[in-house]
Amino acid sequence: MSTLSTAASAQSTATPRQPEHTLRRSALVGVLATAADFLMIALLVYGLAIAPTIANIPALSLGVAIQFWGNKRYAFRDPTRTSAKQASAFLAVEVVAFVLNAAFFHILVVGLEVTPLLARALSSAAVYFGFSYRLWQIIFRAPSPLDAAPSPSGDLVTYR
Repeated sequence: MSTLSTAASAQSTATPRQPEHTLRRSALVGVLATAADFLMIALLVYGLAIAPTIANIPALSLGVAIQFWGNKRYAFRDPTRTSAKQASAFLAVEVVAFVLNAAFFHILVVGLEVTPLLARALSSAAVYFGFSYRLWQIIFRAPSPLDAAPSPSGDLVTYR
């Protein structure tokens, strides 16, 4: 059997990733990450009296960590080992998302005097649906048959 047909056969026996299910799972991960973010920002702003724009940084950082592992393993069901390329791509997307979130949050809190928690919800939703999710679909995509090659033992090895 050729490499392509072996890879295609392996792909066809795997559970298909249906986009609507992936979006629902990713949204659930996002809800959990946002809840952790909210708890962190509430604790820092209301419990420790830290300025919202300062508290924003550790709260977003916690959310990023939850988003990576939750989306990789649960939402996109990516079974591959985390590669430097994949982690770097995710981090690059998140750096831009971080800046977008921080900017939107700042505009909402300082410019429009929106409460910190409402500002977090609005800025996070806008960045998630408008930017992050679209790029995560590429980062955590199912490997195509062309991405797989046989190892010396004849097993398929996925390259990312």
